[in-house]
This record gives sequence, structure tokens and C-alpha cells, in this order.
Amino acid sequence: MSDFGQLIFFIIIILCFIALNTWSKRASTSKIRIKKLKNELIIYSDDGSSPLLKNKQYRVSAKPDFIFTYLNGLAIVEFKGRVKGIKQSDIVQGKVGALAARDKYPGINTLFVYNRSGQFKEIPLPKDNRILYNQVSHEIESARNSKQLIKPIFPVDRRKCNTCSLRNGCR
Repeated sequence: MSDFGQLIFFIIIILCFIALNTWSKRASTSKIRIKKLKNELIIYSDDGSSPLLKNKQYRVSAKPDFIFTYLNGLAIVEFKGRVKGIKQSDIVQGKVGALAARDKYPGINTLFVYNRSGQFKEIPLPKDNRILYNQVSHEIESARNSKQLIKPIFPVDRRKCNTCSLRNGCR
């Protein structure tokens, strides 16, 4: 291999090392940050091998990031790796996670959605599963339809269609 080829190879190895090191630090510090936010007992943590939580009545399943004791019940945490903003879809994902987890952990009454920059929202959850399901039923049905290859109907601002990644998949 020429000197130039060795230099390029060396630079690629260094860049791969930096990328992997940065990624692993972000993944570990996010979980450490969550653990430091509350001095409460974490009873579920999605470490990759954690079980899928299922609610058979509402036919939903999820793997929330954390479930921990909080005040007079349990709280669920949905952590997002992005730096800017908490989106409505993040809240929906957290609510579906809470609904799925309530079969095994029935006391979930709070949802926390965090992002990597430390922004968060605390959302109180209804005690009744039916009410919680009704809050996210449209999104659940859209997900079920897309799994069956039925094109979902999205309420859209038509000006955004040109830049939307789903522009060919909705009706």
C-alpha cells in the first residue's frame, strides 16, 4: 500500500473510532442523565434485552426507555436523542408505551418526554386505560393500517407535501 493509501486508511480508522466513541458516550450519558433526574427506584429499563410490554385488551406493545416510582405511582420515560424540541409524536409514543406497560405496571400515571439537550415535558396520564387509548387511537389505527399496507390518511398542510418523506404513502 502506498504512503497516501496508508494515510487515508489511518484517517478512516480514526474517524470511525471518533464516531463510535461519540455515539457510545451519548447513549450512556442519556441514561445516566435520566437516572440523576429523579432519586427514585427504576423498575424497568430498556437495555436492548428487556421484554416487550404488551396490553392484550388494546393490542399494543412497546419498550419504553424507563419506568420508575414517582410520587404516588409510577412514571414512564420516553427519551429522544435529538437536541431540538419535543414533538407530538414523541408524546404519542410515550402514551402508547404507558398503555402497553399498564398490564404489568398498572400504576403508571405520569409520562416524561426528554431530549438530549435536557428539555422535557411532564404529562399527567388518565387513570382509565380507555381514556388513554382514546387519546392515541387515531395514531394506533394509522400504524395498524400501515402494517397492513393500507395507506394512512394524514391531516396535512399541503405546502409541506413536497418535502415530506411520506408524500407517496398517504392519501
